[in-house]
Amino acid sequence: LSNNIPWIVALWNDTVNIYFVNNGLKKIECVNIVPAKDELYSRSKGILEIDILEKKHVAIIGLGSFGSQIAIELAKAGVGEYSLFDFDRVELHNLARHTCFIKDLGRLKTDAIEELILGKNPYAKVHKYPVDITQDKSLLDNILPDVDLVICGTDNNKSRIELSGLLFKHST
Repeated sequence: LSNNIPWIVALWNDTVNIYFVNNGLKKIECVNIVPAKDELYSRSKGILEIDILEKKHVAIIGLGSFGSQIAIELAKAGVGEYSLFDFDRVELHNLARHTCFIKDLGRLKTDAIEELILGKNPYAKVHKYPVDITQDKSLLDNILPDVDLVICGTDNNKSRIELSGLLFKHST
């Protein structure tokens, strides 16, 4: 960059924009910022087994106040793969306890939580299933053999019973 022409650097949505200020703003460069994997979790080394966690696949059924919080904490810990199940959309009454924001109102919870996971761990692999497992348990039935951990964050007994039955089936 030239010392003779004033310039501005602006950060927006993980993109660095460089502007020259000379008879108005002129954008000259955009650079995406994605930290290296080894830098992303450098402060957790020795505390968490990062190399092990990045190879783990977690299924989270129900992305309400608990399921969403758990997803974000697992992303911060470095878990590498997620299968997210929830047919619901973010509604106003969810926001008091949920990880989502006002901007997420009306979005599928699977889409909103995927964005939050990738915001903490851009290397994560996220599979989204906006389905009701009580209506379509075949999808979950096919995925369970490849999952290392299942989190049940549902808010009704019918889905908990369905999930328990599938987990029992795959435990033998």
